[in-house]
Amino acid sequence: MNRSECGGICVAFLCGAAIGAATALLMAPQSGERTRRQLKRQAGQFHDYLEDVREDFQHRVHDVKQATEDAVKQLERRIRPN
Repeated sequence: MNRSECGGICVAFLCGAAIGAATALLMAPQSGERTRRQLKRQAGQFHDYLEDVREDFQHRVHDVKQATEDAVKQLERRIRPN
């Protein structure tokens, strides 16, 4: 399993967990106001987590681009030495 597949599985798992938590809250015997506050708090936490994932992904993409550019330059030097 490569990193991309692992990342996709992790995101899918976390989305499923968030949906399950929201469903559990909606089914819980408590006031609607309390349930809405909990859902709002959890949505905020999930949003923060997704923002962290997005930033990490952007850094990884940058690193892969840089590594690819470096590899291409190195290969060009080997093919056409000066």
